[in-house]
Amino acid sequence: MDTPKPWSQATHLIERIAAHPQADSFHISLLPSDRMDAGVFGRDNWMSLQSYWREFLELAEIEGQKLSVILLFRQFTKLRTVGSDLPLQKMAAAILNPMEVVPVGREVFKKTVIDHKTGKPIRQEPTASYMDFSTLLRQLNIEL
Repeated sequence: MDTPKPWSQATHLIERIAAHPQADSFHISLLPSDRMDAGVFGRDNWMSLQSYWREFLELAEIEGQKLSVILLFRQFTKLRTVGSDLPLQKMAAAILNPMEVVPVGREVFKKTVIDHKTGKPIRQEPTASYMDFSTLLRQLNIEL
C-alpha cells in the first residue's frame, strides 16, 4: 500500500469543494495554525481558493512543521427566515492535517464556537444549522 503524500487528502477535498456545482452557495474559511493569514472565500473571490491553498502548501513544505488548518464550511440556502429575511445556512468544520482530514462532529463544533476576544461561547446563529462534517460531505456527494 502506498503511503499518501502529505496534504493529498486535504488537497483533494479543496479541489472537490472548488469544483462543486453548488460552489456559488459556499462560504469557506481556512484558518491555518501558523504564519499565514486566514483565507475567506465566497462567491466574489471563489477563484482565489485554489491559489490560496497552493500558497499554503508551499509554506507547509518550507516550514517542515506540523501545520494544520481549520476548514469552516458554510452553505447558504435559498430558504429565508421569517422576519429577518436572512438565508438559512448549513455549517460544518474539519481539521486538515498533513496526512488526514479530521471531520468535526456537530456537538463538538457547536461547543467550540467562541468569541476570540473573550473566550466565551457564541450563541448559535438563529439562521445556522450545525452539522457533522461527514454528513455535509455525504449530502454534497463529496468523498474524502
